[in-house]
Amino acid sequence: MTGTSSGVIYLDLDRQWTGEAGNWQYADDLKRIMAPYDKNGQLGNTIGDIGAGESPISFSLTSPQRLVLFDVSGVILPLDKQGKEVIKIHANIEDMISAGNLGSAQQYAPFDTFVDSNIFSYLDNWRGLLSLQAANHRNGGYLFTATLLNQGDLVQLLSQDCPKLHREILDAIVARGYEIEKHSEDGELSVIVARRI
Repeated sequence: MTGTSSGVIYLDLDRQWTGEAGNWQYADDLKRIMAPYDKNGQLGNTIGDIGAGESPISFSLTSPQRLVLFDVSGVILPLDKQGKEVIKIHANIEDMISAGNLGSAQQYAPFDTFVDSNIFSYLDNWRGLLSLQAANHRNGGYLFTATLLNQGDLVQLLSQDCPKLHREILDAIVARGYEIEKHSEDGELSVIVARRI
């Protein structure tokens, strides 16, 4: 069920447990949330998937024809390209932020859509990533983020105050020229859909 407040849609998340560590299956939530945008052709042609790893989100989409997968872990698995142009980049995101560009992927800018797959929890400068994306994002393009709030360095930085972290992410996205369309935070997972304005 979804609800609204101040014109913003709050999403109910349907997660499943996976693995012994008890990690939430956030990728399924993000795929489900992105599906209507994909079906309506709103994602555009070029998607930048930051923190792609196995890239389950981007490969599930039908409309984009170019996927630029920014892998930070070195574990992008060989997948059926399904007729898409797939560019795999093993990326040090912090270095890209410091340099102020997307490295070898700069040639594909501006991007139509960015997907941040649980990357904020592992960056010292996640706000810098948002700034870099905004500078390389076409107006009207979408940003989809999923962040496990109980992982990585962010937990220590914010004393495990998950609602505060979710609000900080929302505020940082808005400050960089995005309009929030949908979001949810349930104490463990933050999911945000925003549009570049």
